[in-house]
This record gives sequence, C-alpha cells and structure tokens, in this order.
Amino acid sequence: MSLSAPNFWQQKSILSYLLIPFSWAYMLAGFIRKKLTKQTKLNIPIICVGNIVAGGAGKTPTAIALARLLQGKYKVAFISKGYGGNNKSVLKVDSKKHPAALTGDEPLLLAQHAPTYICPNRALAAQAAQNNGAELIIMDDGMQNPSLHKDITIMVVDANYGLGNGSVIPAGPLRQTVTSGINQADIILVIGNKLPSQLTDAKNKVIYAKPVIKFDKKLLNKKLLAFCGLGNPNKFFNSLKDDGLNIAKTIPYPDHYKYTEQDITKLNNFITDGYTLITTTKDAVKLGNKLDYNIIELDLQIEGKIIGFVEKTLS
Repeated sequence: MSLSAPNFWQQKSILSYLLIPFSWAYMLAGFIRKKLTKQTKLNIPIICVGNIVAGGAGKTPTAIALARLLQGKYKVAFISKGYGGNNKSVLKVDSKKHPAALTGDEPLLLAQHAPTYICPNRALAAQAAQNNGAELIIMDDGMQNPSLHKDITIMVVDANYGLGNGSVIPAGPLRQTVTSGINQADIILVIGNKLPSQLTDAKNKVIYAKPVIKFDKKLLNKKLLAFCGLGNPNKFFNSLKDDGLNIAKTIPYPDHYKYTEQDITKLNNFITDGYTLITTTKDAVKLGNKLDYNIIELDLQIEGKIIGFVEKTLS
C-alpha cells in the first residue's frame, strides 16, 4: 500500500538534510540502472507523459487529454506498467472485463479512451501496441524508465504542489533532480496557472493546462463527503470547494488504495448519516457498484500549441 507524502517534503528541514546521503544512493541506483538497461527503439513514435515528483501530478488526465487531441491524426495507443495490479505479462486491457486488482486503476481509465497495453516490461507492452496497429504510443509514466526510446517527453507539474523542497527521495519528493528533469523534458506541462520558482529558467519549455471538474449540478445542494485515493488528495478536495460544492467532510486514502469491506461499511454509514458520497473516476474503477457514490471527472484543457510542437517534432 502506498504511503502518504511526509510533511517535510514540502520544505527544507533538519531531517531532509540528514537524509541527503540516502538521496545520493537513490540517484546512484538510478544511474546504474540506466547504464545497464538496453534501450528499445520502435518504428513508431513514443510520447512519454511523466513527472519527477513522487505521487500524483496529473499524468493520467494529461495522457487522456493528449490522446484526445491526437486521435484524429494518429491511431493512438497507451502503454503502462499497470502499477497496483498483479498482471505479470503483456495484456491488452478491457475496461469492462478486467478488474483493477489485475491491471491497476489507471490502465482501466486509459482503456476507456484508446487501446491500452500493460506489462511490467514496458518495452514489451510497446511492441505489442505497435504489432496491433498503433501509429503513436503515449506512455503513462516512465520518465525514469530507460527501457524505451522516447521521441517526446512531457514532464507534468502540478502548479499548487510544485516540486516540494527540491530534494530527491527520501530527503524530498523528487524522483530525479530538477535540473535533470528540465534537461530531459521537451515540454513542461504545468497544470494550473502558477509556475513553480524552480522552473523559472525553463519558461521556454512550459505549456499550461487548465483543470476542469465535471459533475452533476444536483450535487450543489447536497451535504457532500469527498473521498479518494490519490497521490495529492488535497488537490482534488480543494478543486471541489473552488467549484462551489459543499464539502462537509473529506477522507483521503493513499495513492492506488485498494478498498476493503471495512472501508465500504464505514462509507455506507456516512450515507446513513445524510452525506452524499463523491469520488474520482480513478477510485470508481475499483469500487464498482459496491457503494452508492457520485463520480467527479477531471478533464484538462491544454494550450493548443502543444499539438503544433508534437507535429513539428514527429515530422
């Protein structure tokens, strides 16, 4: 089970400084992995949608929004590791047939928009997508995965959370240094309208995306309990409040959380107490019809110039 991010990841502290030697070890392990991994290059382009912050930055909504923009020009397919699922081989995901316990939650969302292939070995997943007629692959997560040649790398950044204290795991939230992330990224997609200070020198790579919350307007008059298992649950809760919803109570769960029968019972008790439950599409694929809840959809409106950049780069 994924754990919540510690508070000291947001600001420099004595603890974060004490952990820096372990961050060096983490970075060394990544460097060795990169040097020892044989990279696969396909005959079709791969766009990697990733981030350098542990937890949720909005990668999957970005991948879906990007696919929607590109599907008129290419036969798009997604690939994913299938994090949180127990699948061990190449699998084409069927969102109506496969459970989240097998595929992980995010691939089920992706499969609702384009053919989606998962495998712990993402190079094998990409080859399967190519063999089945894909003309362009969007890789959901994988900036730190060296197994595939990436034609375009999009680094997703949540404007509100930013890059934390700027340190690498475990001293901070970063999977790699800010400098290496900037150098690796072709596009830095900032979700929101505030550029984190660490990215000031990379303004030429920045494209903005506006988050859009979609929900049934009948919910505006309800006493709501919002729950979710996301890397940054407060981002979800704050977005709901900003859109005028009456969020009377919130329950955050760890990212990729697997709901138990005890959780279902607890949430059902809140319904008895007069709350209306709302959650995300990511949580809904794991809950199914075990609970009476309403789904809040997160969409992204990406600046149109991203398509021009993609077409120019891939031409």
